[in-house]
Amino acid sequence: MGGHDSRAGVTGWMAFRSRHRDAGLVANPVRHDPASGPNADIIGRMAVRDIMENPFRPQPGRRPPCLAGRTAERNTLMQSARTLARGANGSERVIMAPRGYGKTALLTELRRGLAKDGPGLRVFSVRAADMRTDEDLLTTLSDPEGGRRAVRTGGGFTVSGLGGADKRHDVWVAAGAATRQLLSTAPTVLLIDEGSALRPDAAQTLLNAIEVLNGEQASVMLVIAGTPGVELALNNADASFWGRSGHTRLELLKPEASRAAVRKPLVDVGIEVDAEALRHVVETAHGYPHFLQLWGAALFDHAKRHSVAKLAPGDVEACAREFERGRDAMYATRIGELNRSGKAAAWGVAKAFRAAGADAEVSDAEIDRAIVRGLSAGGFSADRSDDERRRLASLGFFWEPDMSPAAGCRIGIPSLIDYTLEKLRGFGQDAPESSPDPRDHP
Repeated sequence: MGGHDSRAGVTGWMAFRSRHRDAGLVANPVRHDPASGPNADIIGRMAVRDIMENPFRPQPGRRPPCLAGRTAERNTLMQSARTLARGANGSERVIMAPRGYGKTALLTELRRGLAKDGPGLRVFSVRAADMRTDEDLLTTLSDPEGGRRAVRTGGGFTVSGLGGADKRHDVWVAAGAATRQLLSTAPTVLLIDEGSALRPDAAQTLLNAIEVLNGEQASVMLVIAGTPGVELALNNADASFWGRSGHTRLELLKPEASRAAVRKPLVDVGIEVDAEALRHVVETAHGYPHFLQLWGAALFDHAKRHSVAKLAPGDVEACAREFERGRDAMYATRIGELNRSGKAAAWGVAKAFRAAGADAEVSDAEIDRAIVRGLSAGGFSADRSDDERRRLASLGFFWEPDMSPAAGCRIGIPSLIDYTLEKLRGFGQDAPESSPDPRDHP
């Protein structure tokens, strides 16, 4: 694993240049005279590019220009929605991954796909944070244009328009019944993002209503996306939901998908990428979708600024600082979100992965021990370990993409481990590498 302090960044680029100088791969950017030459088509596309906005979107939650590596997940969800439109029974699915893995982008792609290819479906898309109460839930599911809505009346809700615009039908019911009334009027797809923020009351009303409706062979498809804390939020609302729903656990992108995520949007605006330059981009992004967007944005701006038609390793080197600034700003935010006990737990997990190696899996039990060692080194009680574990998983310090008993935990974002050890340098230096778990000695 490469470190992410300034020395490591410089050393990495020096090695990159040295490895490829003799092969002639580190060179000045390739530029063209737009007035002449055999590259008229490329230059024409570049002229269009020069007035375009950057197609890459490294901001959190923004849809990338190329949703690479998520085709299987998208197709599965689209197929479920299409069968729903044909009268199939409903379904429930949870999409889970650390921040930055592309959950929101996948939901956005599904919503856009259903807008084009989802006849007869009502599609609702909402953030869990905007659906905190029963009233918020019923406002989300209302359709004033279609004449269907629920309005709080006393201790319950009046649901209107169930008979259609030409035949008003009001009924006073409690929140659960109102939810069922609104959901049962047509095949419905409900997409909920940031599911870890679900509040128990509204979530319980919704999950219970969907369980009843789908048990009655209604057509409701619920998709909830969230970080690993979503499991706790759902269990707090409905103890049986996790067991009856399907689960999709996103992983880091494979190299082929990573290459496509960067190369395709660039080629679409007339910018080619040298294979060796692209290889280095993919290596330093570690398959993390957010980093690929950071790289793409930096490369596009560089090509536009310098009229580069084909990005070479020298161009990648020129963009490295911009990428590193964006990456380290994200890391600083992650570390900044942790309180003192969280930093102690993060240090313990980072030490465990450093000892195991970049590509190694660490057992579930060792993650627990590492967190307890970190807490102990920081002077905190091991009673915090479960909360800190969920927090670190949601921030990408580690990830369990496979829930089989034999599977271990992987590094969520490989370079985050190096950054954490550098940022918390000196923390717990007197703590033994294998201190006992205080919970074993009450």
